[in-house]
Amino acid sequence: MKFLLLLLLPLCILQAEIRKEFYDSGELKTLSNYKNNQKHGVEKSFDKNGNLTFKSSYKNGLKHGYWYHYNSKGWYIQSEFFK
Repeated sequence: MKFLLLLLLPLCILQAEIRKEFYDSGELKTLSNYKNNQKHGVEKSFDKNGNLTFKSSYKNGLKHGYWYHYNSKGWYIQSEFFK
């Protein structure tokens, strides 16, 4: 049984990835987690100065959990909740 688990573990790891999107000027725009080619987990969005503007959560490609909005100074503004 342990042997089978060790064989399946790499398959699970290969399905998850982190994708990055950049502004034309080279700064990081979004950092997203994907699983099975769908958004899954936390996604963070940044402005051109590198400040966090948005933090969202997905589950199997759908909006899920709390989403947080931040102003240009990085201060929390509001949140939304998705089921």
